[in-house]
Amino acid sequence: MKLDITIQRLQCFVEAAEQQSFRRAAEAMHLTQPALSQHIQLLEKSLHVNLFERSAKGTHLTPFGAQLLVRAKAVINSIDRLEEFAQNLAAGQDGTISIACYPVHIERFLGRVIGSFHRDHPRVRFDLTRLRDDRRRGLGRSLLEELRDGDVDLAMAPPDSKFDLGGIKLYDAKILALVPDTDPSRHQHTIAITDLKDRPVLIAPPQYFSRQAAEATARKAGFSLRVEADSSTPSALLVLGRQGLGIPILPDDYPLVGQQRYPYPVLADQAGAEISTPVWLQWRREGGLSPLAASFIEYVRKEVEIERLHGRGRECYYQADLSPGT
Repeated sequence: MKLDITIQRLQCFVEAAEQQSFRRAAEAMHLTQPALSQHIQLLEKSLHVNLFERSAKGTHLTPFGAQLLVRAKAVINSIDRLEEFAQNLAAGQDGTISIACYPVHIERFLGRVIGSFHRDHPRVRFDLTRLRDDRRRGLGRSLLEELRDGDVDLAMAPPDSKFDLGGIKLYDAKILALVPDTDPSRHQHTIAITDLKDRPVLIAPPQYFSRQAAEATARKAGFSLRVEADSSTPSALLVLGRQGLGIPILPDDYPLVGQQRYPYPVLADQAGAEISTPVWLQWRREGGLSPLAASFIEYVRKEVEIERLHGRGRECYYQADLSPGT
């Protein structure tokens, strides 16, 4: 059965109960007394109970009215909180921002921006639950597919012309060859992709951007990488490299890789150009951004500008020496 209950009728009921007078309640609600009485009568009709006892001595709650008063106040408070939440949401002060990304994106860049944004917007939550194992196993949808389908607000990935997305470039992840310390190219700035021909390499799984870039460059040079092992965990590849199984090939946005005291050589193609993958923060063009996501993007733009002026920022991670040659 549908009840004809409105917020205004509940407010009239609560005000009359607290004032114990329809006249004073009407004044407080900026209504005429007949209008307030009508709202309460319609509420009583909808609930099929009498809320007030009216007498020459005044207006008093019935036992039913006394019990319903508590619930009516709770409903009004909930509506007030909903209204406040909606206003904060529209102003970018409340709500949730969901981001499809890999852990490395948090460590390399997003962690700093999220921290800065959180300090200014403490009520905003970040949904990073899209850091799922199915991506590591090559199952499920890609980061950009989740963004396209509306499951997340933002996604971290290289640009893809298949998707109609807006975005901002954050940085280039250079692809490094973590050769042993005894290797002649250890302290060179670059290492030619052809130098890896017939040498065992340790690399990320096929769905990872760094592997796709390295393999594409090798194919252009006329050979295929000799993959000895692959893993989505950089530290595992580094340990295997230390044990002599092969040369770890990893992007420098992993803090364990990029923070080395003596940088490893960057893979270069046949023309000598460094191999890298562009990392972008992207969003759907269609449907527009929520005020909250739009505000977060402005923080991202500021961090990008800081890196442009002052160089790579400090990663939100720890520093360790996992050199393959030690």
